[in-house]
Amino acid sequence: MSTGLIARLHMPTFRAELATNQDVKDPVFLSLTISLVALVVSVLPSRFPSYQSMNTDRHFATRSDMAEYCWTVCLQLRSARYWDQISQRKWAISYALCMSAFQLGQNNQGRMFEAEAMQTARLLGVHLVSEYTGLNPVETQLRKKAFWLQFFGSM
Repeated sequence: MSTGLIARLHMPTFRAELATNQDVKDPVFLSLTISLVALVVSVLPSRFPSYQSMNTDRHFATRSDMAEYCWTVCLQLRSARYWDQISQRKWAISYALCMSAFQLGQNNQGRMFEAEAMQTARLLGVHLVSEYTGLNPVETQLRKKAFWLQFFGSM
């Protein structure tokens, strides 16, 4: 799972932002975190009982229930201007939600998130190396990985 996560985000940056409570200040970062929860719950069914046993205010009967709740929260965190600025992070959110839905057999929902991820990747120009000019090395690597994940995910 960690190699899949690394392809979507830069772990040192993610950890630093988590440590400084960016999830409280930035709805896009919070959405990224929640989308990763949906993906982990979907991909690792053997871990779900341990998540269920945690002392939390919210309990879910199934992995699908938890993932669907995560999808709903991610969508509710979007303002009317969410798509005014396209970012690698927004692609990662859509892609994680897409993979989560497909993993749970929610194919139509997965296709909708996939369409969102594909369009975001296209707008970012992940398929055009010329669009990488001026990006820092981390962003360049994330875009290259996004291209390959999107390319092979569409096959």
